[in-house]
Amino acid sequence: MTAPVTIPEYQTLSVPIDHESAVAYASGLARERAADYQLSGGLIEQAAVVASELASNIYKHAAGGFLLLGPAAPGAGLHIWALDTGPGMADLQQCLVDGYSTTGTLGAGLGAVRRMATDAAIWSRPAQGTVISARLHAGRGGPATLPGIDAAAFCLAADLGRDLSGDDMVPGDAYAFAEPPAGATLLVVDGLGHGPDAAAAASAAVTAFGAQADQPLPGLLTYLHRALRGTRGAAATVLRIHPDRIDSCGVGNISGVILRAGRPGQQLVGQPGTLGVRIPAPQVRPYQLRAGDTLVLFSDGITSHWWREADGEVLYQPPGTLLGYLAGWHRCRHDDATAVALRPTRLRHAAD
Repeated sequence: MTAPVTIPEYQTLSVPIDHESAVAYASGLARERAADYQLSGGLIEQAAVVASELASNIYKHAAGGFLLLGPAAPGAGLHIWALDTGPGMADLQQCLVDGYSTTGTLGAGLGAVRRMATDAAIWSRPAQGTVISARLHAGRGGPATLPGIDAAAFCLAADLGRDLSGDDMVPGDAYAFAEPPAGATLLVVDGLGHGPDAAAAASAAVTAFGAQADQPLPGLLTYLHRALRGTRGAAATVLRIHPDRIDSCGVGNISGVILRAGRPGQQLVGQPGTLGVRIPAPQVRPYQLRAGDTLVLFSDGITSHWWREADGEVLYQPPGTLLGYLAGWHRCRHDDATAVALRPTRLRHAAD
């Protein structure tokens, strides 16, 4: 008998809503994951109801779509996304009013989601589709791991046409947050290839990162490199967040972009190399980050220049909504895909 696959705590699960039975399945899975992500009592049941309402909305109004269920990173809680490429909502505010329905039902779905979720946001365009981002966590003010920063993340395994019990459904990507004295630090890692060997490399990087996240970034990247010897190897970037900037240090094909209203996206620059195999002397590059900017770090499971192709308005949506758009419109389904979005909300910056 094959041993059950352990789902990493950072993994986001994708549930296709392609049949009426998927609504109950998504609800039950949300209940399980809410308990896994340290919710309790009424919040677990609220998570199940939110998933049910969102899945039902997709089934009734769109020609198919997905629910994504993952940790409300950083911190404890559950993040639920509903993604579809259906007709969209021409009048979003009307659709949020209790009692409004286009299918003859009670029309309480989206209103119930907004009431039960700790926070929720919606982006929708007629003839393009809809993204709904809903997070549930115990603190009404939001996750406390990164004070002053709105953050969201997903980590999706490659879609190889198998169910959730398949070994290949474990992602070869990973991400992790830490709050050492030196400042909040983020890791995004992509194990080479996909499947169990890539997952082992990514997991080794997360474990090593947790042990040494307070090191200066060059020393941290070197430590990760040594920890991954004997694995398949990986690409990785580590970021440290300061009051007026971010410092970035990475090797391989983890990409990053800073989005600022009125300006082209500023790309983060890494170095060639593979952790665990060979890397150059790590270099740290600083980037200014203002309140209201959005930094997105992503693996090659996301199309490389998505921000140049995207509808301009979606680029400035909240991090959770923006990542839902990436997962729905710019994910390469044959590869593992990870993205993390950070938006400072109350930082002071020096003038240009």
